[in-house]
Amino acid sequence: MLLRRLLAGGPLAVLVAVLAHVAGFGFAHAPGAAHALDLAVALGSALATLGSIVLLRGFARGRAPAHPGIASVLELAAIGALAFLAIEGLEGNLALGGSLRSVVALVALVPIAMLVRWLAPRAGTALCEIGISLRASLQTRGRETSALVSTRASMRVVATSQTVFARDRGRAPPLHA
Repeated sequence: MLLRRLLAGGPLAVLVAVLAHVAGFGFAHAPGAAHALDLAVALGSALATLGSIVLLRGFARGRAPAHPGIASVLELAAIGALAFLAIEGLEGNLALGGSLRSVVALVALVPIAMLVRWLAPRAGTALCEIGISLRASLQTRGRETSALVSTRASMRVVATSQTVFARDRGRAPPLHA
């Protein structure tokens, strides 16, 4: 259970750290400076993978699962703080220097973690419902209408009667009827 919470909470905690960085420093510079694109790709990939897993889980089960508890607000804030320090390390500002912007970013971690913790299960439920509706849509498309079923049954009768007739005469049935 702890591993599942960590795997689901990890990308969310990095999202909390990136949002806290934006809250503290604005858009003066991208989180991670020269590595901003790498961070954005990694975060986007992790969130897309997490979303795909939830969607496929709804598709596979065909019902909405009970959501296991993702990381708590304190876990998201703590891991987010570590991720924030890693982002600052990528920028070369690991010492943080006690600047007002750094303090604002660190203080913003808790409310942002609360918001992400509140939104994540709702987003998971929505993705799960999309998977369930996709499964239902594919199942209804696989069903045959009664007209198609009766047509196939009558074609079997015709094919069987032609085969029996051909055997009686000792030759192959005609190629076209």
